[in-house]
Amino acid sequence: MSEKKASKNKNEEDKDTLDAAKLFVAAIDFGTTYSGYAFSTKSQPNSIYTCDWRRSSLLSNKAPTSVLLNHKKEFLAFGYDAETKYMSYLENESDDEDSEEEKEAVYYFRRFKMALHNQAGIKGNQLTIALEPEAASIYCQELRTDRENKTNITFSETIKKGMKYVVVDLGGGTADITVHERQPDGLLEEVVPPSGGAWGGTAIDDAYLRFLEKVFGEKVVQDLKLKELVDYTELIHEFEVKKRSIKTDTTTDIVITMPVGLMNIIKKHCGGIDAAIKKIPT
Repeated sequence: MSEKKASKNKNEEDKDTLDAAKLFVAAIDFGTTYSGYAFSTKSQPNSIYTCDWRRSSLLSNKAPTSVLLNHKKEFLAFGYDAETKYMSYLENESDDEDSEEEKEAVYYFRRFKMALHNQAGIKGNQLTIALEPEAASIYCQELRTDRENKTNITFSETIKKGMKYVVVDLGGGTADITVHERQPDGLLEEVVPPSGGAWGGTAIDDAYLRFLEKVFGEKVVQDLKLKELVDYTELIHEFEVKKRSIKTDTTTDIVITMPVGLMNIIKKHCGGIDAAIKKIPT
């Protein structure tokens, strides 16, 4: 046996040993707006566990893609924790604005995924990068076809060989659509590559902000971001809660509470909400 071949076999044995020692599989969804994770054991791969993230009235399986770094650009917090600590930093900074003592800076980033598209720098021999449409398609194979789970018929049993189906990924930043086909050997094949655009959930958020700008003016929204960031964040979070509660059969009004900071800014620039509404072109 040649030295090269022996070395290859040794590497394969080491890999098999490493794989055998792994007890869990963890999946991380790094999204434009929100990120989350799930995990399962190798012995029970279909028993999937997720984490619940909570912020006031919002309970989610994902947390905002937000990160907070200290003045040395070292990690401090992620998700809702990063938002809360950054807001606390701003409030303390406002309280200490008369102090001559200079505070150490922090760095806060949110919705930065698209900026990492070409240089994320993730390394490791235990990492597999999976495309979301493919991961969703594989996961759906084991789902029951009725929502009440009254039957044991799975999606994979209803999709016969040669049949095609559409996979739609509605994310925070983008909406992607692709078509898969079940092959004669039972495997799945992508027959139409993913296509779509920037039509994800953030597009709805942007439309909401544009609506506020139309009603109260761009200056009001800009002042809210720059001078009352805590209230601005609360406004966006409440909109997120209401957005998730809307169903196809929703007929009632959607009520969103205006934070005090926004009310004061509207009064300053528009003379109040009633005055601003009366000025809207019909």
